[in-house]
Amino acid sequence: MENDLPPHYIPTWVAITTPPVALLLGVAGIIALIRRGWASPRDILRHGNLKFGFLLIGCLIMTFIAVVVVTPTMRSGWRVMYFLYAPFCVLAAFGLHCLASVSGRTVVRAVAYTLVGVGILIVVLQMVRIHPYQQAYFNFLVDRETPGLLGDQYPLEYWGTSYLDGLRWLTETYPDSHIHMWGSVSGHYRRNRAFLPESARQRIVLKGEGETIGDFYITNHFDNYASKSKVAVFAPIVHRREVYNNAVLSVAALDLSAADDTTADAYRQIYRDAVTGSPVVSGSGFDVYHNKPEKTLTYVNESCEPEDVFNSFVLSLIPFDANNLPVYVKQSGGNRRTLSFDFGERGVKFDGKCLMVFPLPEYPIFQISIGHWLGGQYHSWGTLTELSEVERIIEDAGDPVIRGKFDVSLGGNFLLYSREPCAPADISDKFFLHLIPANRDDLPDNRQQYEFDNLDFNFAEAGGIAEGKCIARVLLPDYPITRIRTGQYIPESGQVVWKAETSVEE
Repeated sequence: MENDLPPHYIPTWVAITTPPVALLLGVAGIIALIRRGWASPRDILRHGNLKFGFLLIGCLIMTFIAVVVVTPTMRSGWRVMYFLYAPFCVLAAFGLHCLASVSGRTVVRAVAYTLVGVGILIVVLQMVRIHPYQQAYFNFLVDRETPGLLGDQYPLEYWGTSYLDGLRWLTETYPDSHIHMWGSVSGHYRRNRAFLPESARQRIVLKGEGETIGDFYITNHFDNYASKSKVAVFAPIVHRREVYNNAVLSVAALDLSAADDTTADAYRQIYRDAVTGSPVVSGSGFDVYHNKPEKTLTYVNESCEPEDVFNSFVLSLIPFDANNLPVYVKQSGGNRRTLSFDFGERGVKFDGKCLMVFPLPEYPIFQISIGHWLGGQYHSWGTLTELSEVERIIEDAGDPVIRGKFDVSLGGNFLLYSREPCAPADISDKFFLHLIPANRDDLPDNRQQYEFDNLDFNFAEAGGIAEGKCIARVLLPDYPITRIRTGQYIPESGQVVWKAETSVEE
């Protein structure tokens, strides 16, 4: 996970991964302690148990306040805050004690202990059911129907322990042949392969160790949205372990010869449909076709070689509404989601061809940048701007508030830069964007001394060219602004190409 997570992220994660019985008892213990302290504040200092209880409550509250206010970097869940679990369990034990002693009646105590016992039994049964992936436990509070929530915003089997299960399945299913695996030379694949018997371990060839395109791809992540598409957009799943209706482990066949006839025919039809149109961009041996009705990108390589698919492919998506971005990519001032994937995650090979299908989100996308990583550097193939949506956002933005080399319109929470006709030379210089706030305290700490916010950008980061129109869309911060200064300059010399300024009405 990254910085600038929303304040509720970690508290929510704690709430949806803690057994309900522990949550209820913990809350009951906190309430009971606060009530006793409120009734007699002096007892907090007199009684050791009460003093210790409030110390534990203080640890919880102060830590969560720190998380909400500071929003530190949180990676792979709330494991960096597991130290809070022990004090919470103590408070839960106190809650159980208070619940059982709320009345002297034996019946009340029996009911309380029975409910707690049933709650514990339910959790135990769930642990048995999802064994050996207990670390992927989520309680009833989580929404399992939201596509991409589990395994995307809240990772399931982050540590890759399920890969061993997949490797064993492969070696047992194909006992007499070498198995070319798609995966990193290091990491989960290599570590789990080390646990196989020597005879099986020698038959597993990982990406980078052989010159052929992999036969299988193992992943501990499964895109729920993709599974609900009209056509198969992942390589055929031949083995899967399920946890709460989400795949903890998927072994995907990259070679259509390993797939059933229906799946193979579906992929061949996808290929035939794609090549009847014109590619929107090309690069690294692939032509990329945009299927607007199905909301997919189809990558086609007619004569596929192993070196063509060893790169990591990259998509950068800018939605019209930043609220559609997953919580972990909502960076300050950011407006895009960048996705990296291997051929093994999205592709199949057949008849000497390589085919990848990437399902685009259901929500409207303003711009799609397509490229790949090579040698640690990003290489852009091109940018696709949704022209069908451009006219709408120009209309929504209203009349320009700035007229210069580019017209700039203020559309609520964004600025829209437009120019027609437009050529690549018009967008080669960098854009500067300075925002003067109504209150200087609203600025980031590192900008307060300058009394304005700096949102300079390259055009390719915020827009694209579509049929002679240049359109860029920049999201504005949440705080009120009084003036906008913008224009273009040449970074090497600092020379200003054009500039303009306007006030903003509240």
